[in-house]
Amino acid sequence: PAYSTYGVVEAPPEDKVEVVSNGNGSDQLFIYPKLGQSEEQQARDRYDCHVWARSETGFDPTLPNGGVPQQQHASKRADYFRAMKACLEARHYSVQ
Repeated sequence: PAYSTYGVVEAPPEDKVEVVSNGNGSDQLFIYPKLGQSEEQQARDRYDCHVWARSETGFDPTLPNGGVPQQQHASKRADYFRAMKACLEARHYSVQ
């Protein structure tokens, strides 16, 4: 009870495993606070920037295919990540 534990389970059967790759690179941004922002502030800034980037680009990485038609996926995804980076940099983060 004083600490977390985990349990080991069997792997799913091979026919139940699906590997999906969009081939468009990583969906991960590496964000470093420049002004010693607290973890709480970092989470708030990330969320605010996500909401703004989503509204500016029409792309939502939490939805299947970003919520856009397949033919727009790559360009809208790139726009979303550029918007996220710009927003976070304006809030004094280094973004890679």
